[in-house]
Amino acid sequence: MAGPFLAHLFWIHKITEREEIKMRKIKVLLVVVCALTFLWNGSAIAQGAKPIHLRIAAAGLGSSLYVYAAAIGELLKPHLPQGSTVDILPSPGGVANAILVADGRAELALTHSVAARWANDGTVSFKTKQENIRGIVGEMDAYFMAVIVTKKSGISSIDQIKEKKFPLRLMTVPVGGNGEIGTRHILESYGMSYEMLKSWGGSVAHTSRTAITDAMRDGHADAHIHIATPGHPAISEIALTTDVRFLPLKEEIIKTLGNKYGYSKTSIPAKTFKRQDDEVPTIGAPTVLIAAKTLPDEVAYWTAKVVSENKAKLVQAHAGLKDFNPEEAWKREKVWTDLHPGAAKYYKERGWMK
Repeated sequence: MAGPFLAHLFWIHKITEREEIKMRKIKVLLVVVCALTFLWNGSAIAQGAKPIHLRIAAAGLGSSLYVYAAAIGELLKPHLPQGSTVDILPSPGGVANAILVADGRAELALTHSVAARWANDGTVSFKTKQENIRGIVGEMDAYFMAVIVTKKSGISSIDQIKEKKFPLRLMTVPVGGNGEIGTRHILESYGMSYEMLKSWGGSVAHTSRTAITDAMRDGHADAHIHIATPGHPAISEIALTTDVRFLPLKEEIIKTLGNKYGYSKTSIPAKTFKRQDDEVPTIGAPTVLIAAKTLPDEVAYWTAKVVSENKAKLVQAHAGLKDFNPEEAWKREKVWTDLHPGAAKYYKERGWMK
């Protein structure tokens, strides 16, 4: 009996050993699957989720904001559920973009610090506080107002326009962009308006960046005032194709615009553009990425993440982003509005936000 019994025990031991090996393999497989699942879910919004349709409000073709938005959209696409889309919306920019988000016509938008501040406070271009706007990334670049005149016009200062009642042919981007609003603010601070320019025989046209560039080059315009950043496509082309002069703002004007509207004191560094050899004192308003309050937390999280962790790729797309500091992008004085909870989660995970 001993022989069969021992044989039976040996057989049971072999089965147990095989099962143990099998279980070990299953455990290893489960660990691998869990790890892969973690990595998969850690690199994208939960798989199986419904496709998302994101609209990013930017500015017109030939603008820095359009380039920024396109780059951000490409970085974000791989992390969205399968079948999702990202559309870049051309717009006047700035204030118009804040309105698009506030009204639910865009989920994300690039605007400027002053517009985000006005929207949050319900001032200047906004009658009431815009409750649907939240911050994602603040102070992405160094934007400044550029006052550009053709040398052919003979204008050497902004004061000269009023003193001589110069029949200035001024061109701006469409109404609603920060460049156009900033133009009105600068004229106002020097005691001028669109109506005054027209009364002196001048003109004011609100049109596309391409049309402005062509008009400046072809001698059909004397001046263009716009918010710009190093490498700005349209301003760079104007400086390359037209003999122009960049006019400085007076110190007292800079202070007035800062106190009244929230612009920051800044300057255009020397040689930022062709034919601009000297530093030019002016006002600034860095770019801010905002979102609708209703944007899902995970989308806001990944938006903050891809922007913060891909600075090199963003700079490749546009040199204006070279001074972006992700570690401070969450601060109130950078975004000028309440931070989206999803973005806050990312900044806290990185240890940047306490």
